[in-house]
Amino acid sequence: MWRDSAYFNNRGSSRRVAVFCVMQIGSEVFDTEMVVVDRSVTDICFEGVTVFKDVVPEFELKVALWSCALEEELTMVNTPKKLAKKLRSSFGKTAGKKLCPLLVNPDPDTFLQSHPIPVGAKYSLLAYTSLCLPEAEGSFQSHSLIVLQDAEWSSWLPLYGNLCCRLVAQPTCMTQSMTSGYLSQKLNVEGMNRCCSLYCVLSSGMLSCYFTPEEIDAKVQPTLNVPVNKVRQVQYYY
Repeated sequence: MWRDSAYFNNRGSSRRVAVFCVMQIGSEVFDTEMVVVDRSVTDICFEGVTVFKDVVPEFELKVALWSCALEEELTMVNTPKKLAKKLRSSFGKTAGKKLCPLLVNPDPDTFLQSHPIPVGAKYSLLAYTSLCLPEAEGSFQSHSLIVLQDAEWSSWLPLYGNLCCRLVAQPTCMTQSMTSGYLSQKLNVEGMNRCCSLYCVLSSGMLSCYFTPEEIDAKVQPTLNVPVNKVRQVQYYY
C-alpha cells in the first residue's frame, strides 16, 4: 500500500485511516468489514467471499474503496447495516425490546430508515475500478485502481494503485438443469437399426439419460451420460 517515500519520510506519523470496500453489480450491493490502517500496515486486506446471483454475462462489477481519517477520540464502528445487525444480536430478547426496536423489526434496512445513526465520521471515495467477464480468469489477478484523492485529503492513503482479487464467473448451466425431455437413441443391434426412447436432462455440461423420469426421483444412476463440451457434437433427431 505505502510508497517507499511516503513510508520512510514520515515514519513517526500516528495517522490512522478507516477503510472499507463496496462492491456492486446492478442493484445488488455488498460491503466489507471496516479496516483501520496506519504505517504498520503494508497491505489492506478484506477477508471473505462475496457472491452475486443471477448475473448477466455483460456484468460490470464496480469496486469502490471508501476512507475516513480517524481522530484519537473516535470509536471504531462497522458500516451502518452491519452495526444494526450487531445491535440486534447484542441485546437480550426481554430487556432488548425496550432498548432496541431492531429486535421488534429484524430488518436492518427498515430499522435504519426509522432510526438513522447520528452523523459522525465522513467517508470519502478513495479509489475505484470496474471488472467485467474478461477479468474472471479464476486466479488471483492485479487490477488498476483509479485513485481520486491526493495528499491534501485527510482520508488519503498513498496507494500503489492496484487491487488484487480473484474473480470467478460460473455459468448457470453448471448449477441448474437447463432442459429436459425425451430423446431417441439410435442403436445398431445385429446389423439392424433400432431406436430407444430415453428421458434426458441437460445439466452441468452433461446429458444424463434415463428410461423414465421417475428414476431421477429414485436417485437411480443414469443409463447413459453424454458429455457436452466444445469437442462433443450431439445430433438430435425429431
